[in-house]
Amino acid sequence: MATFLAKCGMDRDELAREYLQTVAQAGFKGNALPAKEVEVLDSIQLKCQIPLCESYGERRVCPPHLPPLETFRRALLDYETVFVLSMEVAVAEIRGHEPELRLDDFVRQSEGWALGKGCYWAFGLGGGSCYRCKSCNMSIPCPHPFLPRPSPEGLGIDITHLSRAAGYPINWPPGERVNYFGLFFL
Repeated sequence: MATFLAKCGMDRDELAREYLQTVAQAGFKGNALPAKEVEVLDSIQLKCQIPLCESYGERRVCPPHLPPLETFRRALLDYETVFVLSMEVAVAEIRGHEPELRLDDFVRQSEGWALGKGCYWAFGLGGGSCYRCKSCNMSIPCPHPFLPRPSPEGLGIDITHLSRAAGYPINWPPGERVNYFGLFFL
């Protein structure tokens, strides 16, 4: 079975070079890894519940409102490349959820970029939950259905491990600077 990227009609390396230029122009860092390096682990998604994240069950892009992990694991087999996106911010400069929203917006723009290249299946994961509204009112349709993206952790991806594999140093607890990470799959 051919992967989606093989159906795109562009050379994988050429596509990756072009995308990484787009990443840099937007002020982010990015490194490509084989998508097969992405592990989906139940124990990572469990961290959404223990200790209980304030967004668990309260946001549409957080568990338990996401696809089952087994479905996500199988879907990732169709992808060749994952780009680990990084944005470093000084703690003193963080204003609310601005970094997460900026990363989320870039991931969504990346999907549009890929669509323009004929790669209609590309998708991205943002950094954290959706913070576009003060809270999700689950009793009405989402007012921004095409904007938010789930976090890697919400889908069981150990973003710390994957980011280190991509060459980004991560320290726990963070120091004076914090890295925000997202993923983009082709």
